[in-house]
Amino acid sequence: CLPIVFLSGFIFGAVHGAFISYISLIFGSYVFYVLNFELFKSEKIKKYIPLYQNLNKIVNKNEFMAVFLLRFFGFGMPFLFHNLLPLLFGVKKKFFILATSLGIIPLSLQSFFGKSIYDAIVFKGKIDKDIFFDFHFYFPLLIILFTLLSSLIIKKIFFDRKN
Repeated sequence: CLPIVFLSGFIFGAVHGAFISYISLIFGSYVFYVLNFELFKSEKIKKYIPLYQNLNKIVNKNEFMAVFLLRFFGFGMPFLFHNLLPLLFGVKKKFFILATSLGIIPLSLQSFFGKSIYDAIVFKGKIDKDIFFDFHFYFPLLIILFTLLSSLIIKKIFFDRKN
């Protein structure tokens, strides 16, 4: 998913690329959800839910927050799993769409990287150390660092408890 976001910023610029990435990620996730919703109601899939009983309890307490945190922080999982897990736990469509709409904002803002690389190649003819001081480069880096630190704190608070 990240190469598409970077390419979007490279081709359309930072702001337009972020907007196009944002809309396409929401649309693609929604289509994936709708097309696979019935599949995840089958008995073959339901037999795996008891394996994730603790996670299922957390998700069912607050479906919106669970999907939002999954989307916003990512937790190092491929984007496909961001779409599969809500289906596995039977998250309602409205919570899925709303949480996806808010949670993928940091991901779509990473199109600024593409814009920064494009400017370096077109205007300077090469990528040099000055790219690190370009707003379009360090802004998404700050977003990534904030997201990483926040996810580590959330993991520490909610998931590293000793039972």
